[in-house]
Amino acid sequence: MELPMQNAIASYEIGQDLWECEGTLKPLIASHKHNINVVAANSTGTPSTPWQIEETLKALKPSRYILAVDAGCFNNTDVFNKILKTIEFISKLRDKLGQTFEIFVADWKQFFATEGQREFKDVDEIDTLILKRCTLVPASIFSVFKDEFGTIDTPQRRFSYIYIEKQLLHPPNSTKTLSESTFDLYTATDTEFENEQKILAENIDISFAKTQNLLFSRFIAQEKLTSEEYFEIAVNLAGFKGGEKVYQEYLHSDYLEAGGRLANIKNFVAIARQMKVKKGHLFELLRTSSVLRLKQPVTIPADEAYEILKNNFNSALTAVIDGSIYSNNADTGIGKTRLVLENLKSGRLNNCVIAFKTHTLKDDFAGELKGLTYKKQIELKLPEALTKFFNKLYACGLNSVVYQILTELANFGTSRYPSKHDSTILKMDTHAKAYGVKPTYIQFDGLVEATNDVDKGVREHIREYLAVNKELCSSECELPKLVTHDFLLYRAKAFRGIPIIIDEDFTNSLYHSVDLNIGDITNIAHSSDRIDFWGKKLVGELEVMKEFSTLDITHINPDFSDIEKSIYTYSLNLDVAVLYSATRVLKLEKGQFTFYVDKDVLPLTNNYIQLSATPRNDILKQKYGDRVKVLETPTVALKGKIRQVVDVKTSKTQLRKLEDFNNLQKLVADDIVITHKEFKKHFKADSKCHHGNVEGYNHLTGQNISFVGELKLPHQALIKQFVGAGFSLKGRSLRLIKNQLVTFNNYRFGLHSFEDKDLLQFQLEAINAQQEQAVGRARLVRTEAIATVIAHFPLLQSKIISSQELIEQRDTETLAIASVKIEELETATNVAETIIKEELVQRNEQTTERNSTISTIQSCIENSDQARCSDNERQSAQTELEAFVQKKLEGNNFDLQTTKLFILFYQDTGNSQPIEEMLENEMFLASSVRQFRNTPDAELEKLTIGKAIAK
Repeated sequence: MELPMQNAIASYEIGQDLWECEGTLKPLIASHKHNINVVAANSTGTPSTPWQIEETLKALKPSRYILAVDAGCFNNTDVFNKILKTIEFISKLRDKLGQTFEIFVADWKQFFATEGQREFKDVDEIDTLILKRCTLVPASIFSVFKDEFGTIDTPQRRFSYIYIEKQLLHPPNSTKTLSESTFDLYTATDTEFENEQKILAENIDISFAKTQNLLFSRFIAQEKLTSEEYFEIAVNLAGFKGGEKVYQEYLHSDYLEAGGRLANIKNFVAIARQMKVKKGHLFELLRTSSVLRLKQPVTIPADEAYEILKNNFNSALTAVIDGSIYSNNADTGIGKTRLVLENLKSGRLNNCVIAFKTHTLKDDFAGELKGLTYKKQIELKLPEALTKFFNKLYACGLNSVVYQILTELANFGTSRYPSKHDSTILKMDTHAKAYGVKPTYIQFDGLVEATNDVDKGVREHIREYLAVNKELCSSECELPKLVTHDFLLYRAKAFRGIPIIIDEDFTNSLYHSVDLNIGDITNIAHSSDRIDFWGKKLVGELEVMKEFSTLDITHINPDFSDIEKSIYTYSLNLDVAVLYSATRVLKLEKGQFTFYVDKDVLPLTNNYIQLSATPRNDILKQKYGDRVKVLETPTVALKGKIRQVVDVKTSKTQLRKLEDFNNLQKLVADDIVITHKEFKKHFKADSKCHHGNVEGYNHLTGQNISFVGELKLPHQALIKQFVGAGFSLKGRSLRLIKNQLVTFNNYRFGLHSFEDKDLLQFQLEAINAQQEQAVGRARLVRTEAIATVIAHFPLLQSKIISSQELIEQRDTETLAIASVKIEELETATNVAETIIKEELVQRNEQTTERNSTISTIQSCIENSDQARCSDNERQSAQTELEAFVQKKLEGNNFDLQTTKLFILFYQDTGNSQPIEEMLENEMFLASSVRQFRNTPDAELEKLTIGKAIAK
């Protein structure tokens, strides 16, 4: 016969938490106070009421079973053993019933509490906020606390609170669950433990520990601590290689020679090791606040990787067309663009489609196609009001309506007509006839106002846009076609049978989402009498949805083809069209909803080849299943390097708190910075790239860059993306764990992250993709640039350094740069000196030659008397003079003094022909006439041909 079990049920809804405590009135008070389901038995617990607890579990099917143990349970062996028996009993009963709930023990610091302490309170006595902030310890590791911290010794008891001190750093009103991985050292073998310590010791230095822990900082400063504080330090250092040496080095000198009861203080590290006390607060802090490399990545040379990528690409290009999506994962800078260009130039891709994330990236690629003929999509640039209007239509998936309106604007402009509501509307008879309905006036709220700025130039631009689109989608166009991701997903059916190359990951383009609150939805859904029944049905189903649940509304909404027909036959508000065309809806907090409009899937009439350094293959597989074939290219060894600082807080919240950015500016030095858009003004930031906009750009190739700021995407935004990608939230925990230990990119580190494994992986992939793309702008595979990452999330090929090390490296780099500049300056100076010396030597030679010739000519003139100068001597002088003048003419450096001598010589002989020939020489005129302009007239008049020269 069983004694009665006390049940206090706040909610009979399946899947709620079920709590167990001890006592008769206690469960009633706890249930009422905290609004929770509570069961309780006598002092022996639920094992004494097996039938009653079994029936309760069958009825409630809880998601978690939580033991709310009384205060001081660790101080009473009998009570503690009873808890262990209850855990064992409930575990067996769960297995018997085939249920999957987890079992936890709730801790609000009451385990070691004694009477008089504020923590000495049971579940019916604590505040609800404290209960919500309590830590849930998995039952499978609960018994370890007794084994490790069972004594009442004060230092040991403090260690039981270690995990609480760490895990209470979480948002209020959110019960935290410890994963077993957090406590993996307790159950690890000695060998595994030694490996853990080795990894830890290799990655953590004293300087980091000093800055992260006040007690340790005081210890390093050799303050005189209490014995309890020294024991806590010793327990931490016992886990490190060389820990005993560090302890002895910084221990206060008074204790090195102390005797009596203080004699053992200097041996605390050895004692801690003998006791096998494996963890302390600092140890946990270092494990979770630091970034630990578990192993080095395996890499291959860039050229070898390129050949693998090339082979993968060629095999995909020649594969039988069956709708396969080949996702090529290849590091940034390996040569994906080069590969496509080679195939275009060789003629293998004469008729293909190449899709880009943005128009800018499309246009940049087009600039590489010199000498090739191709067809490129035009970016549609319209007045702002019309662009906003079209974006609403795109959000509904109503691309064909946009196309029709553009056609009307291009061909006919707009016509204004009074409607029965005396408002301005747009006449579009053509499309109405296409649906077989009577031509009618179609009223789109705001459309006519949006077309007010559509002038002749805009209409001409629209006509050009439509003509190019038509040509792109024509089967007669057999050229390479450059388009955007969005254009491809809208018009993919037009490219039947030809290869489609997709540059960068395109999963963000697979759906549209619209955020609305319940009030807006109610107003929108009831805005038209013709769809009032549909509106009421939709709102009714939305109102009963649970928060963070999803609903398929295709059974509520009419067939998609009716949407356009309704738009053209009724005055259908575009906001209604959004709801009308959505396929799924996600309910968030406080009456907020996100509606999803899925885009057309890629048809089976083509094969698709995606080239990306960070492909979201998880999303692709969720959307397209077995059609996705992942082609991996191994990690490429970097020619440059990535260094990463993780000991500086750079979340948006922390950055907003900064009064100045001087310390961060020292860390980034003269690098080009990629950061959050709102903080770009504080740095030498890149004009194009910022967090969330980094893919595909090439303008930073070979430049040193810094990535600043944590990419902590809001958890609600991640959930929205998760659902948008096609994943279900059913049965998933949406809890976030503060500083949860995660393993990614061969590192282990703490991250505020989801408890659910799929959501966690989705979160990790999203952050990693953005950071990898950002550092990839420097093209580290092919250049010797340096990328500096100042964020906690580690990249695969990062080398983790401290902020102090980075500053020291910056100083060294600055000196190296200065040294190179000095060396370049010295080299340039030496070259200049050499040139000057050579120039001086040449000028001296020319001066010597000139003086010699002048002397000869003057001698000839002075001795021109027939009696004093023979014909041979005169002929010799004339020949020498003419050669000299010719040389001057050829060198374009004829001067005034030489000209005077030349003229004087021939004046004396009475032969003017050489002088006339010289005056006809262009080089002479160019080099000498300017000099004659500055010659006094008196000098020119002395020459018989002075007038000719002046002229």
